[in-house]
Amino acid sequence: MENASKALLMAGGILLAILVISLLMIAVNNISDYNASSTELEAQSQLAEFNMQFTQFAQENCKGMDVISALNKIVDYNLKKSGPGELDYSQKITITVNVSGFNEKHSAHYLFGNTTTYTVTKQSDQLMKKIDEQRALENEYGLTVISALSSNESSLKSYYLNGNSDGMGRSVQEVIGKKVKDLEEKLKTNDGYEDLDRHAEYSNFKTSSFKGTVEDYYDNGQVKSLLFTWKN
Repeated sequence: MENASKALLMAGGILLAILVISLLMIAVNNISDYNASSTELEAQSQLAEFNMQFTQFAQENCKGMDVISALNKIVDYNLKKSGPGELDYSQKITITVNVSGFNEKHSAHYLFGNTTTYTVTKQSDQLMKKIDEQRALENEYGLTVISALSSNESSLKSYYLNGNSDGMGRSVQEVIGKKVKDLEEKLKTNDGYEDLDRHAEYSNFKTSSFKGTVEDYYDNGQVKSLLFTWKN
């Protein structure tokens, strides 16, 4: 009888131990699943936050300034070699800007010429060069000065190219209130007015409307390409 009781106690102890071990294993698995789930959620959150930098431009009415902002973000991102978490910085982003119709609307041809579509991944691409040239012009003389000169282009031409023969000419000093010798030298040739025309077209570009679209994603869900199409 005593041996039977001991056997029952031993069997009960073994069953209890098995039950405790089973519960521990379940707890460990649950913790592992929770950690894996938390990691996955964190990765998804990081990816969504990353994509939002670019998907924010996917809308019916973006301005040219928004296009320039998207271009800058994409060029900056494409320069990166590595990053945190699940992001794959080897996956570069492409942005395409279609300006078909812009020249006809604004009677323009100096800024874009006959080119209607630009594909950009880096700073040295053609559209970025055009934008940087206009930024440099604004930095050199100031946006207010360039805008004033553009608004008075015909008067400046009359003064510097035609010797004010019609009496309608105005000098740089009369337009902006000060002399700028190197600028006045430029305005004695057609090159100076082409600079003004390009900047006037650039100003129209910045205020034009575009439709923004996310064209494609990589397999891991990262944004791959954007498209901006000129509207008006």
